[in-house]
Amino acid sequence: KKEITKKYLELFCPIVVEMSYDDFGGGYRKPKVPDDIFAYMFVVFLFVDFPKWVAFWVRFHYRRLKKIEYDDGEIEYFTKKSMGTRWDILADEDKVAALKRELWVEENLDTWDYEMDVRIYGQKKANLIRKFKKE
Repeated sequence: KKEITKKYLELFCPIVVEMSYDDFGGGYRKPKVPDDIFAYMFVVFLFVDFPKWVAFWVRFHYRRLKKIEYDDGEIEYFTKKSMGTRWDILADEDKVAALKRELWVEENLDTWDYEMDVRIYGQKKANLIRKFKKE
């Protein structure tokens, strides 16, 4: 029995010591680099991006209560939000044109969408695409 215990300790002790090296106690492990990166990203969001977001929405609602027209930042935000990923694809001059066309309004965005389909696919195929989008 003592020999079995000795063999057991010789075989499993190094494995247990190696596995428990990272253990702080209580089942917690030592923090690693990805954990730190996540913590830094959270702090940056909490202290940089979140206050910017809150300031934007406070300014936006204040301006709506006072019935002041949209400023350039709000127009760009609404256009980006309505266009989605298509905004990232546009060239700079197309972005300026999109801002002037007020594409955050749904009818204007539909018209612009149709014009882009005509430019890419031609008139016949664009009409087919529009027909299938309506269905």
